[in-house]
Parts: sequence; structure tokens; C-alpha cells
Amino acid sequence: MRFGVVIFPSKKLQDLANSYRKRYDPHYALITPHLTLKNGFEASEAEAKEFADKLRRVAASHNAFTLKTSKISSFQPVNNVIYFKVDKTDELSALHNEVNQEFTEQNLEYVFVPHITIGQNLMSILMCLAHCV
Repeated sequence: MRFGVVIFPSKKLQDLANSYRKRYDPHYALITPHLTLKNGFEASEAEAKEFADKLRRVAASHNAFTLKTSKISSFQPVNNVIYFKVDKTDELSALHNEVNQEFTEQNLEYVFVPHITIGQNLMSILMCLAHCV
């Protein structure tokens, strides 16, 4: 099975992200807007229970915090992705680090850039940005 670890933002932020995702994200219908803490990885059903227990322990050791978005940006030229930039806080970084320490058998694919994707697999990110802003 395929797993990942994400944070779901407030309904208000999800609705705003979805207003863009309907047009610019082919994964719109597959998952609600989210901030990825751990990219997707493969695991067995037996491992899933162990992972869930680890995540409960990690979550219990962290206080609630607020996600704040500050602008629309892109990963161009590396990826044709546009996103809401989420301000990196000490709390968010600590949570990301602990989640990834608990799942050390899965490699980090990218440097952690907190964001909520609003468009991907775009032919021309610049054309999309011109319409989004």
C-alpha cells in the first residue's frame, strides 16, 4: 500500500486552494488540499499499524499551531508546480523533522518547503501564474 503523512489546513484555506485547483491541478478529485510532511512511500498492512502508532506518539508530543500562507509561488524550473507558500515556523519544522526521523527507512526526496499545491503538471507555469495573480 502507499502511504504519506500530511497536514490538512482549515476549511477556509482548503476552499481557497480548491478555487485554483479545480482549474490547475489534475489531482483535484483525488485528495483535498494539504501540506506534505512525508512524501508517499510503500508499506505493508502490518507496517501500517506500527506507522500509525508512531504518528500518534509524534502528534501527542507537539502542540497545535497555525499555518500561515504568505504568497503564491512556483518550483519552476525544477517542477511545473504552483503553490501557496506556507511560512516555516519552528513548530512546523520540528514536526516535519520528527516525522521524518521516525520513518528513516524512507529517503527524503526534496528539501522541506512547506506549501499547499494549487496547480501541477502545467505546460507553462508562467501562463498560469499570470491568470492566478
